[in-house]
Amino acid sequence: VHGDPVRLLSTQQTLYSCVDLALRLLSPFMPFLTEELWQRLPKTHLETSPSICVARYPSPEHLRHWCNPEEEANFSLVQQIIQVIRSMRATYQLTKARPTVYLACSQTAPWAAYEKYQEPLQTLSLAGSVNLLPNSEEIDLPLNYLAVKVNGHTSIYMDLQDLVDPHKELLKLTSRQQKLKQQLANLTEKLQKQNSLKAKLNHEQKISLLRSEMEHIEQVFATFQKMVE
Repeated sequence: VHGDPVRLLSTQQTLYSCVDLALRLLSPFMPFLTEELWQRLPKTHLETSPSICVARYPSPEHLRHWCNPEEEANFSLVQQIIQVIRSMRATYQLTKARPTVYLACSQTAPWAAYEKYQEPLQTLSLAGSVNLLPNSEEIDLPLNYLAVKVNGHTSIYMDLQDLVDPHKELLKLTSRQQKLKQQLANLTEKLQKQNSLKAKLNHEQKISLLRSEMEHIEQVFATFQKMVE
């Protein structure tokens, strides 16, 4: 936004619309507070009401033009990517770092969504930059990129060079692997002793989750192993 007056104005208008709408919705429940805040908002030439109490209350018809299921579905894809990247940041304690991120996508529709929302994706995920790759089967990135498969069509590659200590991460992963193996052994033993179908299904589900985590750890372990070689 900085340095771009057009985008700055657009951002301000969006923020104004959201605050105005939120205050109108809250007005019946918090009349005094919303009135005080609403009076402080700059008024447009379209707003002539002297008080929020007599201003038009939002209705489904009034907001119908904002309903866009296709855009909501597209941003849900983007939101999933944001959540995974932020989870990776938390896992490796990248508090202040802004790592470079690559997205590899093998399907047209998700790729188009990522491209359209590339800027908010970068901002909300706190990435240094987000770059799009067309096909996950043709990736040739340096060894310091950690890969995470998000779903059937998208993978994330995050540059961890100089951001983490691979030796420490390997120790953490080894410790976690040992705990998971013990948990798997205990659950497998309990499963064999169970007679209840419900209990068996519950144990099988837990075992499946643990095995998935084990597979992920093995992939991450291999990445850090290459970084120290």
